[in-house]
Amino acid sequence: MRDKSVSAAVGEKICRCVLEHKMLDGASGVLVGFSGGADSTALLHWLSGFCAGRPIRLVAMHINHGIRGEEAERDERFCRSFCESRGIEFVSKKADVPALAARSGKSLEEEARNVRYGLFSEALRELGLDRIATAHNADDNLETVIFNLVRGTGAAGMAGIPPVRGNIIRPLLYCEKEELVAYCRENGLDFVTDSTNSDTSYTRNFIRHEILPRLRQINPAAAQNALRMCRAVRMDDGTLCGLAAEYSLSCGRKRLSELPSSLLSRVLAREFEEFSGGLTLEAAHIEPAEELIRSQRAYFALSLPGKIRLVGDRDALYFEPDPRAAIKREHFSVILSPGINILPRGALLLLPNCAAEPAEYIKEYKNIYKFFIKAFLHSDKINGVLFAEPPRGSARMRVRGMSRTIKNLLGERKLTMAEREKLIMVCDGGGPVWIPGIATRDGCEAQPGEAENLLTLYYFYS
Repeated sequence: MRDKSVSAAVGEKICRCVLEHKMLDGASGVLVGFSGGADSTALLHWLSGFCAGRPIRLVAMHINHGIRGEEAERDERFCRSFCESRGIEFVSKKADVPALAARSGKSLEEEARNVRYGLFSEALRELGLDRIATAHNADDNLETVIFNLVRGTGAAGMAGIPPVRGNIIRPLLYCEKEELVAYCRENGLDFVTDSTNSDTSYTRNFIRHEILPRLRQINPAAAQNALRMCRAVRMDDGTLCGLAAEYSLSCGRKRLSELPSSLLSRVLAREFEEFSGGLTLEAAHIEPAEELIRSQRAYFALSLPGKIRLVGDRDALYFEPDPRAAIKREHFSVILSPGINILPRGALLLLPNCAAEPAEYIKEYKNIYKFFIKAFLHSDKINGVLFAEPPRGSARMRVRGMSRTIKNLLGERKLTMAEREKLIMVCDGGGPVWIPGIATRDGCEAQPGEAENLLTLYYFYS
């Protein structure tokens, strides 16, 4: 009997992954992350065949991260041409990742990932789609497991890349890199190569080029074995997280100290993530926290990432900002003028007598910042000039017929520290007028359809 073609073998693996995890059940539209590399090219080619004849809209999206100059422009042109020649809907976005990374202090890898998923989510809403498909494969999963192992991780890190996370699907997760390259060659599919992928100064590239080949020397099935391990770990982790959900820090030290480590560690990790606004605790932080909780010490304070500490005071247990590592609050006051105003926490666009979305600004600044909030104000209700500054807790604003302190308004929203750090306050001579996403001063809010005395504000932030 003749051996299966590469295309047939790869197709079977993709189908099995899609069906096992119900990736496309009920899907109306899929946004495919398309870099132009072999992995994403194979994914887009397979999905275009799968969606043909089905009521599933397929859109390829290319992101130019602004890192590789002309090479990045080449990749974008290739992706556009590839899609046009096959009648595949195509969109592209650009971002200045080096500038964003310099501003945030994150690595290029981390910042690029954040930008990528932010733009994917944004495009999903704009296009009315309901799935994001990425080209992560079995080799990527093995890289992730090794990376997390070296960094120090719990079960969640050893679970690798999940096949489905929310609306993100990974149909290629059962396929290995070599198979996908062979799939492209067998189907006559050109693809591009990112020159930075060979730079082993990046941790993942080092793992890919130096570690994985040696693992395959030990066992050629290393990537597939890692997938099976990850599946088992995810199942166990899901069960334990479900049990841990019954507990919180409010249960008290005594009760939590009686829990097995498998549950206590998950309670700490979950509550820390919620308190910090998305940070994660690694094993190096969780182990001393558990030890202190179970100790006989009446009081302790353990410093954790994000300038947060875990406090145990007799039976009470809680997180709080670490006063010993307090951040010196930035103080700024920027007088706003028509057009774009760059602020320490983002950018604010002020447009007098304009109800329409300013496409040139929106396009440019949505590539720099992840989100924006807009407001419509009565310009004749503004007292003097407008200026922006950080929210002051003691300042007051009249909201819904009551004079409220900014401290109380923010407290009602139960914002994390990270969320508070992104806020600004737009003021006039009479005090606060608008806090984006929080409140507008009574009498100042206008309707977008109003033609006269309309002041439109857009606040861009990450």
